[in-house]
Amino acid sequence: MTFQLNEQHICKPPRTPLASQFVLHQDSQYMRARHRLIPSVAIWCAIDAATTANGCLWVARAVPSNSEIHRPTTADEYTALHQRRAFAQGGEVALQVGAGAAVLMSPFLPHRSEGNRTSEWRRAFMPQFSAQPIMEDDGKPVGLAVPLSGSTE
Repeated sequence: MTFQLNEQHICKPPRTPLASQFVLHQDSQYMRARHRLIPSVAIWCAIDAATTANGCLWVARAVPSNSEIHRPTTADEYTALHQRRAFAQGGEVALQVGAGAAVLMSPFLPHRSEGNRTSEWRRAFMPQFSAQPIMEDDGKPVGLAVPLSGSTE
């Protein structure tokens, strides 16, 4: 069965080059170590065309191996780790895509985006799905944990 883990509507307002940027990260860095073992995927969907000027995704050309996936304690430590490892292995690439394009993203993919320097909004919708509900120790779900109708085991 498949479950909706989370969803985000990502809006980058016009002329927000600093305020609308996302620093280098992996979506899995926000999960507990045991939750990272549950298969999951994000689908980043461009509502508007995404360009280097309006804050498109930048992704690492090389995804770290499982032995290189860590949970640093600070954002600066995390950024330094991935700049040394993933980006040093092959650099990064801008994913400039048209409206309606979809990008499937592993939770371990190092990615970032710059701010929007244009006079137009840049919007995207990003649902995330997991192979099973991701639960805290107290039994409460992390995120939505909504089963997709029609899914079978």
